[in-house]
Amino acid sequence: MIARAARYALLAAALAASGCMNKLGGANDEPVQTFLLDVNQPAAITAPAGAPVVIVAAPQVRAGYDSPRLAYTQRDFELRYYAHSEWADAPAAMLRPLVVRALAATGRLIPVVTAVNSAAPQWQLGLEILELRQAYAAQGSEGRIVLRAELARVDQPGAVRTSEFSAARAAATQDPYGGVGALNAALGEILRQLAAFVAAGVTPAGP
Repeated sequence: MIARAARYALLAAALAASGCMNKLGGANDEPVQTFLLDVNQPAAITAPAGAPVVIVAAPQVRAGYDSPRLAYTQRDFELRYYAHSEWADAPAAMLRPLVVRALAATGRLIPVVTAVNSAAPQWQLGLEILELRQAYAAQGSEGRIVLRAELARVDQPGAVRTSEFSAARAAATQDPYGGVGALNAALGEILRQLAAFVAAGVTPAGP
């Protein structure tokens, strides 16, 4: 019991030092740290002629994650935000191009973000960010992401495939930088799963 209390005390001190909690005095003068949602991805592979065209719609976002504020939790049901750390843009805006790059790397389809006459899309990919946070516990913290995907035929609105992807990675340090690193690592895994899901859904199965 005493050891657990000590761990929580150390965690609270780390959070306070990283700007999670409001401070008095000169807290408002501290510079804001700005972070990117980004992952290393394979290069795009040119899809064969006649490959399915998939339009990637602007992602939707669950309440609480719809702004550049960097979210974290210390207990269930309570979402908090770092005072001096934020995303460079709204998470949905940063996610969309990453999804396009992940799909392009499959070499099995052509991802687009707008419908053009030369590449009329046959499929639409809808996305929703359900969770994007650094979750603290007594033993440390981890970055957690949950993403819902909906793949639909443009000419057949009722033909829909849905799936939910989730991943969590331990943070190397108990601060916003460590949390962002963990979130990007988790996102890399989700993008690989998402790309496989979409490629399998829009291309015919082999013999």
